[in-house]
Amino acid sequence: RSLGEKLQASLKEQMELVGKVEELEKAKGSLEDQMSSLAAGEEAAVREMSSQLKAAVEEKERLSSTAAEASRKLEEAEKERAGLASELEALRAAMGAAEERALAREEERRAEAAQEAEGRRELEAAAATAEAERQKLTETVESLEAALKRAEEECEGLKRQGEQAGADQGAMEERIKALEEEVSAAEAGKRSL
Repeated sequence: RSLGEKLQASLKEQMELVGKVEELEKAKGSLEDQMSSLAAGEEAAVREMSSQLKAAVEEKERLSSTAAEASRKLEEAEKERAGLASELEALRAAMGAAEERALAREEERRAEAAQEAEGRRELEAAAATAEAERQKLTETVESLEAALKRAEEECEGLKRQGEQAGADQGAMEERIKALEEEVSAAEAGKRSL
């Protein structure tokens, strides 16, 4: 080819290269803009992440403090629960002992009631026996009083009989005396004859 053609071809190639360089420059500027935008976005993202991390750390510290407080309260609650459980156990033991004492008192009361009932039955039986004996003694006294009355009447009769016998004896003695006198007089008359 001729030199002019070569120059034209070379110029054309240079123009094309210049166009490509301009395109590359534009692309480079666009890329740099994108990189700047990305860098700014990354910086904002980093700041956001840093802020979120700080907030997360603060939240973690708050949660840790809350957890520690909850643990402390849980420990206190466990101690209180243990104390309440001990008190409840003691209360149950006291209630059991009270129930046992109540049952023992109830058994004693029942035994005393049974003894009282037995005592009442014995007293009633003794009272019935005493009443029967009193009735028997009353009948015996009445019988003895009747016998005494009969004896007094018999004594009175015997006394009267004794008095009558005494009177009869006196009369008999008088009669004997008179007969003795008569016999003496008869013997005296017989001797005088």
